[in-house]
Amino acid sequence: MTEPTTPRRMVKALVRGEAPSRPLLAPIIFSLGARLENVAFNDFLRNPTKIANAMRQVRRGLKVDAVTCYWDPLLEAEALGCKVAETTDGGRSLSGVAFSDVDDLRAKVGDLEAVATKGRVPLVVDVLRRLKTMLPGEPALMVRVTGPYTLASQLAGSEQLWPGIVEFTAEIVTKLASTLAEAGADVVLIAEETLPEITTDLCDQWSGLLSTVVNVVRFYDALPVLLLNSPFFSSQSLATVLGRDWGCVVCAAGCEGTKAPGPFAVVLPDFEEGIAQRVTGSLSDRPALVTTLADLSPSVDFKQLATAVDAVAGVLRTAA
Repeated sequence: MTEPTTPRRMVKALVRGEAPSRPLLAPIIFSLGARLENVAFNDFLRNPTKIANAMRQVRRGLKVDAVTCYWDPLLEAEALGCKVAETTDGGRSLSGVAFSDVDDLRAKVGDLEAVATKGRVPLVVDVLRRLKTMLPGEPALMVRVTGPYTLASQLAGSEQLWPGIVEFTAEIVTKLASTLAEAGADVVLIAEETLPEITTDLCDQWSGLLSTVVNVVRFYDALPVLLLNSPFFSSQSLATVLGRDWGCVVCAAGCEGTKAPGPFAVVLPDFEEGIAQRVTGSLSDRPALVTTLADLSPSVDFKQLATAVDAVAGVLRTAA
């Protein structure tokens, strides 16, 4: 059998359950694009031409296997009606919730098919379609969707979730993931950043909800990745999560060296000095991806980043 040679083909092989010849190098690099295009970040978020051009620069300058087509943790909440405050330094935060309970949420969201037409979701679709044309057959196209628990916390405006809200947010996330995978996303990062302590029972419920998202992503021959970046995620919670096969790649700090039943990602805190040696020590467990848990800082020096990325890429090529 001919070994997949392009990142997109390697992703498709992973979706089919085939072991990759080497891990895919897929760090999350998005806000740096605003600096490359010399625009304010909040303006960058609204400009598909600037985003597509920046991601082409990232691909050609860094030779990564995947480019991040859009990264906004508030994309869904804003599209559903929550107010977002923007600061002059590019910061964004929710300034108000739009719902009083889950029944109010369902009533205001209405037809789930309309979710794909709200806010900046159509802009993300536009970026994906542009990059499919601008970078044909080259890097995998990567997008982020907010996980059901995190989106539920955003919409409720607190950690005290309304009964039934996580089930409904799972439906919303499934619809958005379907829309983006259909538009051309090769990798869908399902980002959970606000999670309760994960007991076995809660893990069963969460797994059932996520399975709908995972299955719809895989239906479009795209790779689902569960991205766990919760500051309250304990070692016990992580052990509970890693004890089962989620049908997708699991990406969490501390999952390297585990014997999880499914594929996992090596997590890099950043591309600082010595990062290539850290990656080398994690390759014996055959990770699917080498990535980050969050968007790299936009203030990173591009030349230094290119040097570090090239060093990591060299390690991955050697491991093939």
